[in-house]
Amino acid sequence: MSSIREQLEIPSVETACLRVKWAEAWKRKPSTVVVTGPTTRGRSAGNIPTPDLRGWKGKMIKTLAAATWNELPTEIRNETDRKKAMAKIKKMLK
Repeated sequence: MSSIREQLEIPSVETACLRVKWAEAWKRKPSTVVVTGPTTRGRSAGNIPTPDLRGWKGKMIKTLAAATWNELPTEIRNETDRKKAMAKIKKMLK
């Protein structure tokens, strides 16, 4: 089955799910609010604090998108144009 999928260039279910998560995370960019406190490696890389994913909150799109934001490559995070960002996501997950 995998060989047929590869021959037809159909993405796997995992790749399709990751593409949807990355696209939603990019659409729901966190605001660039100045936060007080020390500048950490994560904060300087553009990461946000991971929300609590236990229980019902872990199934909400808002929390999943916020948690996925930290997985996005920097070039996709910094993209301002929607079409270019979606093209980069598609290209990376091909």
